[in-house]
Amino acid sequence: MIDTHGYLDHFYQKEVTYWDYEGYTYWHMENIINRCVVADTYHRRVFGLRPL
Repeated sequence: MIDTHGYLDHFYQKEVTYWDYEGYTYWHMENIINRCVVADTYHRRVFGLRPL
């Protein structure tokens, strides 16, 4: 699902495919799948999109 339905963005200098689903963002780095609340993801924090 992540690779087929996700979108490309960056985690520092690394390009990563993210997939948002039901309030969470999923991504993988090699064989580890990660999950985070959408509002707390790296790309939202970097660009100030995190809610107050």
